[in-house]
Amino acid sequence: MKLRSWTICALSLTSLCMLAAWQYREFAGDRQLLQESLHREAHAIMNAYLGGIQSHRRRGVYFVDQLDGSLQGLVAAQDIRAAAIASRDVDRWAHAAGETELLPSPVGLVAGDSWHAYGFQLVEYFRLPPQNTGMGRGRQGRGPPPDPDGNAERENPSTLQRAADLFDDGGDYLAILVLNRHSVDERSIRAGWLRGSIVAGGMLLVLGTLLGWHYTLRTEGRARRLEAEARHLRELGQAAAGLAHETRNPLGVVRGWVQGLSKSDKLPPDQRQRALLVLEECDRVTARINEFLSFAKPRVPVLERIEFPAFVEELHLVLASDLEGKGLTLTLAAHAAEPVIGADPEMLRQTMFNLIENAIDASPAEGTIEIRTVAAADGTCRIEVADRGPGVATEAVESLFAPYFTTRPRGTGLGLAIVRHLGNLHRWRTGYSPRPGGGAVFWLEGVDLLRS
Repeated sequence: MKLRSWTICALSLTSLCMLAAWQYREFAGDRQLLQESLHREAHAIMNAYLGGIQSHRRRGVYFVDQLDGSLQGLVAAQDIRAAAIASRDVDRWAHAAGETELLPSPVGLVAGDSWHAYGFQLVEYFRLPPQNTGMGRGRQGRGPPPDPDGNAERENPSTLQRAADLFDDGGDYLAILVLNRHSVDERSIRAGWLRGSIVAGGMLLVLGTLLGWHYTLRTEGRARRLEAEARHLRELGQAAAGLAHETRNPLGVVRGWVQGLSKSDKLPPDQRQRALLVLEECDRVTARINEFLSFAKPRVPVLERIEFPAFVEELHLVLASDLEGKGLTLTLAAHAAEPVIGADPEMLRQTMFNLIENAIDASPAEGTIEIRTVAAADGTCRIEVADRGPGVATEAVESLFAPYFTTRPRGTGLGLAIVRHLGNLHRWRTGYSPRPGGGAVFWLEGVDLLRS
């Protein structure tokens, strides 16, 4: 069993590890796809932008002005944090837009892409051929169209001219783009949470399965132990019943011999008195053996319809001499005129007989013993036997139905134990409650009510 348990735990742990590895691989694939998507987007933007630059046949002040405008439009329209262009032989960016503080120095910058905390960076080299000699500063030369007011030439012409001269001779240049990686990181985190949730769900499923399996094994083991104990108790009961039966037979022989001896005329009076005492003890032991056999004998109740008022009347006739001896009255307070219950007649008779006998013994003279039936909402009823005796001490309540526990000097301690045993066979609940105003109430709950 232990080897099997360890094997199942090892297989479960292996399954969890395989699930975690699979989901991590899926997460890595998802993240790579997201990064490749941003990579392709950056290259597409870079190719489009550099293609636009290289497509210009004429470069000059007008070209530089367009270049700055296109950079500003690029960082405004796209998810781009910064963009810049510079010649490869200078130490600063000639034209830049966006968050320029994110841009590294162009010196020693190598073409390629890289991931940084602030975003995805793409650097590419490109080459421009030398500018052909123009026809002047018109639309065929180095500048914008002539301004009749001359405003363009008055707006810092030396700065624009120097910027235009950077591209006139052609050469090698580099361009840089810094793209925002926030969306990629956000979707990667969502993908990670999704994969982690799958792994956590798998762990909970495996853990729940293992716990269920563990408790199932424990329950099965406990059931097997209880079954073995019940079988052992049944065997003990059968053995004890057999022993009691074998004891009762020779006891009957002894009783018969002593009874015959006590009737002999030749027996002296003192010996006759002793013989009568032996007879009394034989009867007492026989009664206890009979009670024990009733308690230990395996029995299965056979349910029948019982007219409860007529049943109580029969008990009244059987116990009439005991009731009259103390001047007691036995009454029935039924919840309906003719209640009909389902029970084994012989077992119910023994149960009620024991309860009424206890009530007779506890009741004061000239008192009343009351039998009541109370209907329940679940289609059953409660049968109560109430008396006005001294009741039961608080410390004795827990042991009332235990075998061989009694509070009466002449009690055997099996009467209430038999009541509970027969009640359990019917799946009834048995108990005791103190009676308001003094006395005791012994009750049976869950008795099948066939007619109210």
